Amino acid sequence: MKPLALFAPLLLGMPFCAVAENADQRPPNVIVILADDLGHEDLGCYGSKDSLTPNIDRLAREGVRCTSAYVSAPQCAPSRAGLLSGRSQSRFGFDTNFSGAFDRIALERGWGMPHEIKLIPEYLRPLGYTTGIIGKWHLGYSADHNPLRHGFDSFTGYLAGGGYFLDQKDGARILNGAAPVTFDRPTYMTDYLSQQAVDYIEGHKDRPFFLYLAHYAPHVPLQAPQKYLDRFPRVGDLKRRTYLAMISALDDSVGQVLDTLQKEGLDKNTLVFFLSDNGGPSGDNEAMGENTSRNNPFSGVKGDLLEGGIRVPYIVRWPGRLPAGATYEAPVSSLDILATSIAIGGGKPQPELEGIDILPYLAGRKPPLNDRTFYWRFATLQAVRSGDYKLIRFYPGVDELNDIRANFTEDQSRDLDPVTHAGIYRKLDGALTAWGKSLPLPMWKVSLPSVTQRGLERHGYKGHEPYRPGVTTLPEIQNRQLVSREIYKQIYGVDIDNPRSFQQAATRDSTVPKED
Repeated sequence: MKPLALFAPLLLGMPFCAVAENADQRPPNVIVILADDLGHEDLGCYGSKDSLTPNIDRLAREGVRCTSAYVSAPQCAPSRAGLLSGRSQSRFGFDTNFSGAFDRIALERGWGMPHEIKLIPEYLRPLGYTTGIIGKWHLGYSADHNPLRHGFDSFTGYLAGGGYFLDQKDGARILNGAAPVTFDRPTYMTDYLSQQAVDYIEGHKDRPFFLYLAHYAPHVPLQAPQKYLDRFPRVGDLKRRTYLAMISALDDSVGQVLDTLQKEGLDKNTLVFFLSDNGGPSGDNEAMGENTSRNNPFSGVKGDLLEGGIRVPYIVRWPGRLPAGATYEAPVSSLDILATSIAIGGGKPQPELEGIDILPYLAGRKPPLNDRTFYWRFATLQAVRSGDYKLIRFYPGVDELNDIRANFTEDQSRDLDPVTHAGIYRKLDGALTAWGKSLPLPMWKVSLPSVTQRGLERHGYKGHEPYRPGVTTLPEIQNRQLVSREIYKQIYGVDIDNPRSFQQAATRDSTVPKED
């Protein structure tokens, strides 16, 4: 990859206004392609040796590859809530998935994205954009939380998840707007969503559009047609082979989008983002849907606030406006997508948004913004990164401080001593504590044990046998859940096993929707 600095002198002389100089020229299109549970090192352009991702690699060759990119949560639904709102989802209590038994309760009680929180389409439609979502929504299952009720002009996809091989019985799950889609022959979901994206671009080529293409791949279940499996004949592990085949299907989708933009003459007037919703659920994280993903070189997995859970592949492409083949090493966030989209659409900055317009930095018009501050809350976990330093609070009284540039693997032997680095620790501890106190309670309980493997393995907890990778037993899992309950009561004062108690506690904050 060519260093970004080499492009700065050229770009400083390029026109970079958000609205075209010619009033007849329309604002640029925006496409966000979101992968699901993709490992950081599972793309060729991020170091994979066994994946085949020529089209995503092409995105990186023709755009900017970000190497310190974060999402706002290490799990599917809250990460999407943050991306689409441009705000930390903990600001409105959308901290975790519903998941498991809570899916039914979420549907019955109409839990989902609060309607008072504006999403990307509600900001872009007044700027003249038509807006569409294709793929996975995951921000509410009831009719009142269909994407069409949250500002999107069109929706083709599914409200939650499921298998990849679609047939007639999937008509109740795959929707076109609010109407079920009928399949007359078996269809692979990734291929179906890819064709829907092509049709959307071709059907909206004459006006500015925002397209949110939210793939389910490579989330479990691991399923792929033979044509994709055949691309990896030398991979002996069937799980890994299937996972790579699913990524290859995802890569084909990216290629179809890029080819369609070029065919329709739209590629130079379209800003494309590619990223994952969180880190891969690799290793022993079966509760999060282990899929053989690789988050190298980072520690942690989906569900962690370690780098492996929240640091993701992130590529931004806009031919002629962003340098080709550049690498941007300063921190960026999924929360930046909305602010950036508003800026290029000619809108004014919105004070409620936490992201920024990153294009001047990616283009080299402004120096890299290294001193940013990001916050996370996920169940009982909290973290803050400010500049080069990161503090993770596994649970009250158990913190971990790191210089994240020097120790990006978060190697325990290189943790910073809070006493030796008292000034840094006090700054981050004070910022994280103040941020946490400013938040409402989560709107629902976490559906998984919220004490992470790393927290237990490295630090233990009073009354708890330390977690042992590979030899987890049912009593250990039950004990881990007991620890979760204890910490939840300590932090939030609620019983996480009683959804009514938890939701009633959450309504103590006026910003959280009350239960009917």
